[in-house]
Amino acid sequence: MLEWKVEIRRRLTGSNLEPTRETAIVEELEQYLEECYAELLAGGATEDDAYRATLAELNGGELLQQELQRAERKVAPEPIVLGTNREEKHDYRPMARPALRRANVDEAA
Repeated sequence: MLEWKVEIRRRLTGSNLEPTRETAIVEELEQYLEECYAELLAGGATEDDAYRATLAELNGGELLQQELQRAERKVAPEPIVLGTNREEKHDYRPMARPALRRANVDEAA
């Protein structure tokens, strides 16, 4: 088994990724490169040719760039609305309004 991790980590140097994200990216790319290499060998390529072609895939930059963008894509959290239960997606505010009005009336009296 080839050491794709070394090549991937070398290319990630200076990317300032969190260690857990970097590890996830390295693992996923390693799996992809290993599959690419195996497919080339199964297609009749020599070990050297398969290695060079797989490394060229990584060197192309698009693969690494896509993986970095995917890993760094931030999903905006759903806004929290007071008085709602996010899990049930039910708005409890209408039920709370009469109680609040009663409390305000009691305070005014």
